[in-house]
Amino acid sequence: MIRMAEKLWQQLNRDLRMRRESRTFFVQALSLLIVLGLAGCNASVRRSGIPSGAQAALQTAIDDIDAGRYDKLYQEASDEWRSQSSSEESNATLQRMRDKLGRARTRTQQTAREEQTSTAPVSVPGTEAKPAEPS
Repeated sequence: MIRMAEKLWQQLNRDLRMRRESRTFFVQALSLLIVLGLAGCNASVRRSGIPSGAQAALQTAIDDIDAGRYDKLYQEASDEWRSQSSSEESNATLQRMRDKLGRARTRTQQTAREEQTSTAPVSVPGTEAKPAEPS
């Protein structure tokens, strides 16, 4: 009888240990899923403000346009820009732009948002497709 009780006690201990191990695994797996879920949600957080590097590059370009340093802008432009126009064409374009628009004015950017949306196209009233009238 004592031997049978010992076997039952060992079996019970083994079952409890397996349950404890599976519960530990479940808690760890659930924790990992929660952390990964929160990290995935953080990927679409809106960023506000213009990055300082972009703001500095923009301000330098504005200053160069205002000062008429079109050759400098052309030399610092991307290869794509330089392959599409010559230095003279680029200078003429920038000069025309400045003549038409005047000096560039800088504004303080209050906010800037980067956002991804997946909205459906919006229909404008009066432009919906109408069924053909019977003839």
